[in-house]
Amino acid sequence: MGKIAKGKKQLGVVINAPLARLIEERAISLGISRSRFAAMIIEQWAFRGHSPVSEPDKLMQIARSAKVR
Repeated sequence: MGKIAKGKKQLGVVINAPLARLIEERAISLGISRSRFAAMIIEQWAFRGHSPVSEPDKLMQIARSAKVR
């Protein structure tokens, strides 16, 4: 197993099988690994402003921004 590049961290996730198949199909079509494709999805989320992924996440973001002010 290779080393993880400096400034990077490895994550492990468990997702439902249909979504995993979709990620695998898209990754194969691009000639990259499932992990790399999943990382690209997360990078897009970050690039687009880290939008909340659930109602509790949204409420936590609102609470955090209120504390900063």
